[in-house]
Amino acid sequence: MSGQGARYLGELLETNTTLETLSLNVNEIGEEGGQYLAQALEHNNTLTTLRLDSGRIGDQGAKYFAEALKKNQTLTTIDLGSNGIGDEGAKHIAKGLQNNKTLVTMKLYSNAISAQAIEETKKILKTNENLTVDW
Repeated sequence: MSGQGARYLGELLETNTTLETLSLNVNEIGEEGGQYLAQALEHNNTLTTLRLDSGRIGDQGAKYFAEALKKNQTLTTIDLGSNGIGDEGAKHIAKGLQNNKTLVTMKLYSNAISAQAIEETKKILKTNENLTVDW
């Protein structure tokens, strides 16, 4: 799926009232597609699981999802593994999750996040006791 395809899907997700799980693994939607899907999450109130492994969203895409996670109150699981997310993206995600009380599982495995950034992120997320992060 291209970024443009993710745009159309994002438009559908904004008004979705039934879909609870969406798996888009290995679709390489890129930063552009990440932006559209993240924006949809800000408005969607039924999706509980999003699997986006190997989507190539990078740090910028992680920033978009961080903003969405500040607002979304239904997502419980998100898989952003193997997305080329680095230290900057991890910092954005940590800030986005500081006050999120619904997400319980976040997968960030196989990204380019340094050990130091992981430790810094863990400190920020200490207040979110229900969250498990798979590094």
